[in-house]
Amino acid sequence: MEAEIMAGSEAGKNAMWLEKLTSDLNERDATNPFIPTLYCDNQSAVQLFHDTKFHAKVKHIELRYMFVRNDLLRENRIKVMHIDGKNQPADIFTKQLPLPNFLRHCNTLGIGV
Repeated sequence: MEAEIMAGSEAGKNAMWLEKLTSDLNERDATNPFIPTLYCDNQSAVQLFHDTKFHAKVKHIELRYMFVRNDLLRENRIKVMHIDGKNQPADIFTKQLPLPNFLRHCNTLGIGV
C-alpha cells in the first residue's frame, strides 16, 4: 500500500503542474473546470486517501506522501477512484502480461501495436 500512496502523491503533483501550465497558457475553462481522476487498484490506498481511519496502521508513511489526501482531495482538485486490477492499464509498465491483456492495455493507452 505504501507504494501506491507514494505513486499517488507523485501523480497528484504532476496533475497540479499540468493544471498550472494550462492555466498559464489560458487553456483552462474557468466556468467548467476539469478535475483529474487518479485510479488506484489498491482499495486500502483509496480508502486511506479518502479517510484517516487506517492512520494507526500506516503511521510510518511520511506526511509528504499524504499530499493527495491533505491538499488535493480536501480542495476538490483531484478525484481518487478504485479500478479493478485486471483493468489497470498502468500494469503494462510494471508487469509481464499475457499477450491479450498487453494488447488491450496498449489500446486503452492509445499505443498502436
